Amino acid sequence: MRFAGALLLMAAGWAAGAALTGGLRRKCAVLRELAAVLFRMAEELDQRETPLPQIFLREAERAPLLSAALRLAARQTAAGRPAGQALAPLCTALSKDEGLPQAAEAMTELSALLGAYDAETQARACRAAGQSIEDLRREQDRVLAEKGRLYRALAFSAGAILALLAL
Repeated sequence: MRFAGALLLMAAGWAAGAALTGGLRRKCAVLRELAAVLFRMAEELDQRETPLPQIFLREAERAPLLSAALRLAARQTAAGRPAGQALAPLCTALSKDEGLPQAAEAMTELSALLGAYDAETQARACRAAGQSIEDLRREQDRVLAEKGRLYRALAFSAGAILALLAL
């Protein structure tokens, strides 16, 4: 019975370590999704010159983590609001909810260009922002790898110590 309790304590420590890395994994997923959205937007603008509301709506279907903000941007740009204002909720979500201020800054810079210039210039801006976001994602992947191992090891060690004390 004590042995089973000790195993459960060790498993709880491992699970706590995995939970601590959950926020880091989410940041990586949001950045991966955002970079993909930006690269697809660039292709749409380059090849088809698709209007922004249609692009935002299509991308909302493909990007579940960013879906709500992209749907809102689609509605607002379709109603005639400038892209800078329409993307403000996405920038706020990136900065405050997701803890990614650099990504929010890149999107704020991009939103000033969307809808204000020709399709080619907008596509270039989307690619540049996408590359910036991709660089942030690689950095977050590196942080996840380092801190993830550390968090899991510390939590597992704490569980192991509790298990030894319980025996």
